[in-house]
Amino acid sequence: MIEILNPYTKKIVGAVDETNLDEIERILKTAHNAKYMLSAQERSAILSRAANLLQASKEKYAKIITDE
Repeated sequence: MIEILNPYTKKIVGAVDETNLDEIERILKTAHNAKYMLSAQERSAILSRAANLLQASKEKYAKIITDE
C-alpha cells in the first residue's frame, strides 16, 4: 500500500494499492479484450453502475482530494 499524505499536516489521508507496469498492462489488455465480449448495452450498464458508485461516494472522494 502507498500512503497518501496531506503535504501540510503530514497526516495520512488515504492509501492505494501498489502495482507494477506488468500488472497495469495485464489489466489494460483484459479490459481491451472484454469490450469485444460485451454488447454495447452491457458496457453501458457497467459504466452507468460505475457512475452511480462514484456519485454515491462523491463526498468521500472530495474530502480525500481536498486533504491531499
